[in-house]
Amino acid sequence: MKKKSPISLNKIFFSDISLSASSAQGFLLSDIIFDKRHDFLLEKDFAGIAVKLHIQNLRHRASKGVRRKVSASLYDITDRILLSSKQFDVRIPATKCVEYFFLSFPSSEIEFKSGHAYRMQFSDDNADMPLGEQCFRFYGIRQLGDP
Repeated sequence: MKKKSPISLNKIFFSDISLSASSAQGFLLSDIIFDKRHDFLLEKDFAGIAVKLHIQNLRHRASKGVRRKVSASLYDITDRILLSSKQFDVRIPATKCVEYFFLSFPSSEIEFKSGHAYRMQFSDDNADMPLGEQCFRFYGIRQLGDP
């Protein structure tokens, strides 16, 4: 019998990280402006991809908090390979319904390629259940052409 997960992944937002922003003193992922874009430009200033997750505590009405291990896996769909996998702790107190979590996948660790499609997949490791996934793509200047 499968366990149900006490958390739900409501929203996934992406943003590209620039070298100038990431090298600034006091740089925080929470300071980045996230939006619903799924297409990103690989420029010289590109330093990686940041992810913002809205995770809901489904036990909130019962006044219970949650502690879970969640995995984020980044796949290159074009090459059909797993590029990176990160595990992080989700702790949401009983007093909160939704909590925000931030992850980054720097280009110093992962080689992003223009014209490739990627999939970010999230799963609750405690319940061994998928929480959600989102696809995105990178383009180079050559692919976009001159305006």
